[in-house]
Amino acid sequence: MKIRTSMIAAVILTSLTGIAKADWPQFAGSDRNSMSKETGLLRSWPQAGPKVLWTFNLGEGFGGAAIRDGQVFLLDRTGATSKTTGSDVLRCMDLTGGKELWSYSYAAPGKTGFNGSRAVPAVTEKAVFAVGPFGDFNAIDRTTHKPLWTKTLMEPGFKMANWGIAQSPLIYKDLVIVSPQAKAGGLAAYDQATGELKWQAADVPSTAYCSPLLLTIGGVEQIVLTHGKGVAAVDPSTGKLLWSYGGWKCGIPIPTVTQLDDGKLFVTGGYKAGSAMIQVTANAGTFSATELWKIPQGSQIHQPILVDGALYFNGNTNDTPKEGLICLNPADGKIIWQSGPTPALDRCDLILADGMFYLQDAAGNLNLVQPNKEAFKLVSTVKLFAGKDIWAPMALTDGKLVLRDQTQMKCLDIKAAK
Repeated sequence: MKIRTSMIAAVILTSLTGIAKADWPQFAGSDRNSMSKETGLLRSWPQAGPKVLWTFNLGEGFGGAAIRDGQVFLLDRTGATSKTTGSDVLRCMDLTGGKELWSYSYAAPGKTGFNGSRAVPAVTEKAVFAVGPFGDFNAIDRTTHKPLWTKTLMEPGFKMANWGIAQSPLIYKDLVIVSPQAKAGGLAAYDQATGELKWQAADVPSTAYCSPLLLTIGGVEQIVLTHGKGVAAVDPSTGKLLWSYGGWKCGIPIPTVTQLDDGKLFVTGGYKAGSAMIQVTANAGTFSATELWKIPQGSQIHQPILVDGALYFNGNTNDTPKEGLICLNPADGKIIWQSGPTPALDRCDLILADGMFYLQDAAGNLNLVQPNKEAFKLVSTVKLFAGKDIWAPMALTDGKLVLRDQTQMKCLDIKAAK
């Protein structure tokens, strides 16, 4: 009876507020698919744009926010003027007012192309897990604001990736899963409380940019990782390889896969990699992956989203950013439409919430787009930032959209009027 009462209360609260609140505690949201459960949001921008609740000045970078329990968590980077300087800063801010509540900083000397932070923290009730651009892997206690433990994901002698380490950690039960830059295996699980290494998958190559993803295929949970030689999946409890696919390769794999029905996975990348649809099949406890089709178009940075039987992603074929947002038929890989070079959507983040897409373009605009299988439907656009290398993932909870450019983070109120 108590459970039923709680469920009724939650339904009543949602109907009264118009907002179905769901935290965004990690990269790409609670389900790691860039889709929000929020409702009651604006269907178009007011003339002056959504209300800016607060603005926070940041160091340069691409590290997006995680949101949990009314707090915003961000890995920032400051002071990196040479290869021997620089610090990573984990910040915790109040979601409502943008006040910094606490921070934890550590020396992380080094400089990469496109300098700055990279990854999104993963936040549990007790700790924040963050991966820095040079492999510093920290578990920070949310009460004491001090490290529970620290690791490095860079094995001595292992070559640093050209643009640093950009992966975001994944929480699974009492484990936190990352991709070490190590010969011993490119996927590993650590105990959240102690930092003890629980398993390391020797059959999976390391990847600096793509984040691990938890999926259920054929009734079996598995960690899927896109790497430079294809895609692999392991048992999340043991690290044992379940299946692999090498028919698609990307020298710089960044987007996670997109799951469709019946074990189908859409794999995509930039740098001339294109995209592929693969079928993962379970048979008597074993898995196999077969290719269904390939196309030359691909998303360079952000994960595609499936809406009402169509795939949407930001095209960047042959490193030529002229395709914009692409709408694709997942059955055969045929392009239904593409928005073109204006607005410049080739590298921007893509979130789906309350039946609408949110996209930041290279000029610093926030675009509101209605998913439509017939044509590109740009509903509203508003200028928010000056516009340079705006590729960081956004976060959304409680009707508040948190997004950033190279120097600032803003929080927008996108709730519809009651």
